[in-house]
Amino acid sequence: MLTKYRDASTGLVLQMGQMADFGQSERERARQLLDLVFAGRMSDADWELGLCGLHVLAWTDDLLVGHASLIQGRLLYRGTALRTGYVDAVAVHPEHQRRGIGGSMMDALEEVIVSAFELGALGASDAGAEFYRKRSWREWRGPPSELTPLEGGRAPERGAAVFVFPGTRVLDADPGTKQQGSLSLPASRPFEQERHDSVDPLRPPTRRGHWPSGSA
Repeated sequence: MLTKYRDASTGLVLQMGQMADFGQSERERARQLLDLVFAGRMSDADWELGLCGLHVLAWTDDLLVGHASLIQGRLLYRGTALRTGYVDAVAVHPEHQRRGIGGSMMDALEEVIVSAFELGALGASDAGAEFYRKRSWREWRGPPSELTPLEGGRAPERGAAVFVFPGTRVLDADPGTKQQGSLSLPASRPFEQERHDSVDPLRPPTRRGHWPSGSA
């Protein structure tokens, strides 16, 4: 189901739903935005992989200025497979950056992570890493060789740092510092709607993930 609300802090109109819930025009404009922001690095395979997730579109009037998605994945931590929401394809129009658009979209996706997943994960470039650190995301400390996608899946881009975010499970240590783990993403799997039914996207997100004291 496609939902919509206005972010009081930025004035943006945010839409959230599976890509099939959006109209053809909205899907085409989302792809065009990603092609613009990622300068052609968003392949057809990348786009197809992202279609199975939950998407947030940010609008200023009738101009699409932001896109972000959440894909269901799996993070292996201390031998336990954790249900993980992988944040992907976060893009803000070049002429509208540094106006809180990325933060508004992340607010929406982090609300879903906190309510429906045990953990959040994403890959960040050096330029974007500080943005996520300020939002309480933590860099994955496990060996890079342990970050492996499922067959047909997509690993973080070369050189990208992997960050994790607490969802329904609060980890008792900085993830990966003392334990090895691996990140796995699905090639194509519908987002499980029932796992975020407790989230009301018609209101601004309010809850935040948290780490236990002393684990910083």
